[in-house]
Amino acid sequence: MVEAVPRRTLKGVVNLLSMHSITSDSLIAMNKDDHQVLRRAATGARLDRKARYVCAKCGHAVYLGYRPVE
Repeated sequence: MVEAVPRRTLKGVVNLLSMHSITSDSLIAMNKDDHQVLRRAATGARLDRKARYVCAKCGHAVYLGYRPVE
């Protein structure tokens, strides 16, 4: 069986609170704890019907998904 290789379609996001950019490469390189902090912030904003992170290219809201254990 051939294993599917995930493609990154999103190259970067902007944190609307700090206005800092976060690249997809830095998200992938993050440790599990730092990733969870970002994920919780995005989820909290989503529950409040607000965006915390947006696509750096188009401005649409971005939410971090589950990160599988390596």
